[in-house]
Amino acid sequence: MKRSRFFLGLGLLSIGLLGCKIATVEVEPFKAGGEQTSPMMIRDKNALSEDSEVTNEAYDLALTHQENASKKLEELSTKKIMTETELNQLIEKTKNYILTGQEDQPEAKRLKWSSEFLNQVDFSTVYENYLTAGGESGNIESFANYLTQHAPINEKWEELTKQALKETYEVDVIRFEKLDETFYQAYVMIEGKEVPYVTVNIRTGYYHG
Repeated sequence: MKRSRFFLGLGLLSIGLLGCKIATVEVEPFKAGGEQTSPMMIRDKNALSEDSEVTNEAYDLALTHQENASKKLEELSTKKIMTETELNQLIEKTKNYILTGQEDQPEAKRLKWSSEFLNQVDFSTVYENYLTAGGESGNIESFANYLTQHAPINEKWEELTKQALKETYEVDVIRFEKLDETFYQAYVMIEGKEVPYVTVNIRTGYYHG
């Protein structure tokens, strides 16, 4: 009986030691095959054993993932943050380029904006997205092109367009017809008839007849 208790105690002690050994390796779940994964903490490769479900191959894969995540975090933490003064200078230069600085460009290639729409753009957010997409920092022409294609559409574009046409042509827009995701046709009443009047770029506010 004493011998049986001795071997039982020895067996439990061995299991406890093995559990402690394996517990020194902490790997948060991840997905292989290029899917999005979460950061992992690898503490002790020497803790791996033949009895552990975590193999050397899995360890190496997890360690590579952790190193890549660390590099990405370092890149983000060292990224230059634009000061308020620099942002204001960027906004001013971009507006000037769009509104008055494209004389060297042929008419068909010029970026066309309503000044009212341009003044309401969240430049800070758009510029951050521009850099994230690989845009060149400080390149005003490049940023202006990106802005024209990717600026968020103003929620008040209908109201702003109606107001602009009223002030410029003294006409009342009665409805807009969608042509695609960016362009709409504005209709007005002329001599009792509903007629198409101008085509509006709802992103930039620019319109033409």
